[in-house]
Amino acid sequence: MTKAKKQKLAFFIGTGAALGLLGAGYFFRHRLMAYTGAVWDTYTEERLKGLSDALNVRQRAKRFILDLQSRGINVRIPPDGADRSFAEQTELWKKGRFYPPYGETVTNAQAGESYHNYGLAFDIVPIVDGKAMYDTSHWPLIGKVGKSYGFKWGGDWSRPDKPHFEEIRLGTVWDLLAQYKDGTLTAELTV
Repeated sequence: MTKAKKQKLAFFIGTGAALGLLGAGYFFRHRLMAYTGAVWDTYTEERLKGLSDALNVRQRAKRFILDLQSRGINVRIPPDGADRSFAEQTELWKKGRFYPPYGETVTNAQAGESYHNYGLAFDIVPIVDGKAMYDTSHWPLIGKVGKSYGFKWGGDWSRPDKPHFEEIRLGTVWDLLAQYKDGTLTAELTV
């Protein structure tokens, strides 16, 4: 790309961002790079299938992971990090309460009280040299990139949950649970 073209492109991006027309990285993500193909990790690729198609959650999560991958940050969705049945949620909630190690709780959400139960949330962890690195300096960037894809980031919470990302535009978990109980939950979110 010539210097003149680079300057025009920078002006376009800068002007669009200044006017609020473009989100962070919008032009590159949505125009120049589609972020398609398989993610680096077959386990994550398989776990993505459990996320909902509502509001393109599955597709946005995959693009988010591929975006991180293009930045040199490989992440994995851990075994219980995508969709969860109500029974799986209950078992996670019991950890630290009814099972050792006592006092080390995994979640405060009981069955039906987590966006994971509706395929609207996922957890990721950076992988370095084949090992999960929950304690990493990459979290601020990971959070920023995830939010640019429209996800709410658990790292912004008063009790941070940095690996957690969720889609909240379909209502609160209480709304979704009520819909589940009265049989009106949309098929895309069926547990």
